[in-house]
Amino acid sequence: MPDFPNQDARTPCLRRHSRSLAALVVGLFLLAALTCRAATLTWTGAGGDGLMSNAANWSPAQAPVAGDVLIFAGGTSLSPQLATNLTVGSITFNSTASAFTLGGTAAYTVNSGGITNNS
Repeated sequence: MPDFPNQDARTPCLRRHSRSLAALVVGLFLLAALTCRAATLTWTGAGGDGLMSNAANWSPAQAPVAGDVLIFAGGTSLSPQLATNLTVGSITFNSTASAFTLGGTAAYTVNSGGITNNS
C-alpha cells in the first residue's frame, strides 16, 4: 500500500512541474549569459601602441569582443588599428573626441546600434 493515498496520481504532476522549473532555470542562465556578454568600452589609447586588441588601450581594461559597444573620446592615439575582424554593437564618438581614423588590416562590422558622431 502506498504511503500517501493518491501518490500515483500526484507523481506525474510533480514530474511535470520539476521539468518546467528546470527549463525555466536553464532559460534564465542562458539569458543572463547573453546579456552579460556585451561590454561598453571607452578608448583611452593609454597602451601606447594603437592596437584595438590591447586591453591597456581601453577602459575598463579589456580588449573588445563581438557585440561590445565602443566609445571613442579624447585625443590620444587617434588611429586605432584592428588586426582581426570585429563585429560590435555600436561605435560612438563622444563630444570630447578628436578626429579619429579607424584603420588596420581587418574589417569593422557594426550591428544595429550604428555609428554615432557627437564630436
